[in-house]
Amino acid sequence: MIGDPNWLYSTIAQSSAAIVAIVGGFITHSVLTLAAEKRSLINQKEDKETRLQRKKSEKEKLSRELEPAEVQNFLESIFDELISSEELPSLGMMMQNHPKTHKLNLKILKQEYERLYKRAFEARNFISQHLSKTDVMNFVAFGEWARLNNLDTSAYDSEMLEKEYNRQVEKEVSLLSEKEQLIIATRQPAIFRLRTPHISSIQEGLELDQLENRFNEVTREVSTLENDVRDLNFRISNFSYPPHLLRAVYILSSFALFSIVLPVSLILEEEFSCVMKQVTFYIFWAGLGAVIFYIASLIKELRRK
Repeated sequence: MIGDPNWLYSTIAQSSAAIVAIVGGFITHSVLTLAAEKRSLINQKEDKETRLQRKKSEKEKLSRELEPAEVQNFLESIFDELISSEELPSLGMMMQNHPKTHKLNLKILKQEYERLYKRAFEARNFISQHLSKTDVMNFVAFGEWARLNNLDTSAYDSEMLEKEYNRQVEKEVSLLSEKEQLIIATRQPAIFRLRTPHISSIQEGLELDQLENRFNEVTREVSTLENDVRDLNFRISNFSYPPHLLRAVYILSSFALFSIVLPVSLILEEEFSCVMKQVTFYIFWAGLGAVIFYIASLIKELRRK
């Protein structure tokens, strides 16, 4: 071994190559692992954003279906109140009496209330015009009254006509004397039981409940996905590779150049002077010290996080 002039250069080159391979491989593995992790975060974010857009579209579609259904449900609930009013209330009055209307779509509410108001107004005018044909002392039900008087009711809301007819009959009865009211009660007690509540469609109520439940469910899913996307954006924006990575590249490159390439070149040149051996030896230890210092500083930096 002592007789081989290449032994120092060969040992330094092999040792340096092993160190560069180990440290470089570790750093490369860390970088590739972190790059894969970041790519995974980006893929998760893109997937969440795609799902978020689909859920937002579904929520918007459900909202377009739910808003008219909620308005219709409200109008069904005030049907009797509207018909029984002495004067048909305006939408503003109804909104004052029912604060929950402020949660409804005002544009749709206004359109639908105008239609309902128009139907009620037409029914009220129709009954008022033909009320003179009503003999409260010989009361008959609405259907029979319309048939006896040959009235065409096909262009009107039949339920509104009947309720308006009953309301005005009740009003006429209330204006009679107590004696006349007693006679009517004896002969026709049914006249005092004219008011029957408006019955909403059970099917429509079930459909509204289903719409509300699905809308609330999708709203929660949208909120969850938005939180997930915000969290992923935060993690991606704060993502970082090992600190001072460029410094590691410089150290390893320099170490490889002066402790691997240089000794091999000296072997080829058969440069075995004591000066070059000392220079190569000290460069090796300086490079090794730089590598150890970088690893120590990296560990210290990572422990702070």
